[in-house]
Amino acid sequence: MVDCLGCSIEAVAIGDLVASLIEEKKLRQTEIGIVAPYYKQVQKIRIVLKEKNLRDIKVGSVPEFQGKEFKALFISTVRASRHWYAFFLIPFDRF
Repeated sequence: MVDCLGCSIEAVAIGDLVASLIEEKKLRQTEIGIVAPYYKQVQKIRIVLKEKNLRDIKVGSVPEFQGKEFKALFISTVRASRHWYAFFLIPFDRF
């Protein structure tokens, strides 16, 4: 596992999964894409991939992926704030 200052646990986990996928499924780096909604998360994932010598994997936001195809696509989902909670995660009676 890569230990880089400021990298989120999720970015490191994606890096580990991508490396495993390349090794086990013999995919080329150019056949893998990673979509992240926030620029800061894109940067963190790129740092992790660079540390693993995986520089040819496309990492970016949704507009950068329109019209492109990949054999494997990861979607990074992180919260913008520690204080924001998705409504579907809050336990309450719906019925």
